[in-house]
Amino acid sequence: MLGLVTPLATLGVVVTMLVGIVIGHLAVGDPFIRLSVGGVPPGLGIPFAGLPTWLVRAGGRSAAAVGSGSSELATLFTAISVLLLLTGPGRFSLDAVLSRALARRPEKVSGNL
Repeated sequence: MLGLVTPLATLGVVVTMLVGIVIGHLAVGDPFIRLSVGGVPPGLGIPFAGLPTWLVRAGGRSAAAVGSGSSELATLFTAISVLLLLTGPGRFSLDAVLSRALARRPEKVSGNL
């Protein structure tokens, strides 16, 4: 929130979310989007509108029956973190304030003149 070490923090979020997607969602066969549709029996869910089941399923839960049942939210957090990583914290962040303060500081000259 303050913009201190933003690249390092967002890199940590990206790695955490990617591991969560691979281990927590792809490994159990969760689709990218799981729709809540009335009248769909419990189970793994059914195809929706002819779309591939890895992309979207209607109703049901994953085989493990834990978590949200889709990788949509983790992918959103990954995308937001990548955007922050690429754009940086902004001009009003603590990173920018510290960078400007260090740039104004006179350099020490070593050696005898």
